Amino acid sequence: MLIANCQLLISFLDLQEEKRSLSRPEFYLRKLIKLSFSRFCEQRAAYWRQRGKVQQCILGAENT
Repeated sequence: MLIANCQLLISFLDLQEEKRSLSRPEFYLRKLIKLSFSRFCEQRAAYWRQRGKVQQCILGAENT
């Protein structure tokens, strides 16, 4: 949900930038949101990597 909210806000600010120049606070807000978005994506990737390793350890030797 956090990733979706970040994407929505980034899209909104991008649309605003197409119409006019962003103010300094808006520019820094977009920069912070993009940073948070990249962190959330990294955390999600790490979660799925770990989950895949656990599943491989549990289910990996089913055929033996």
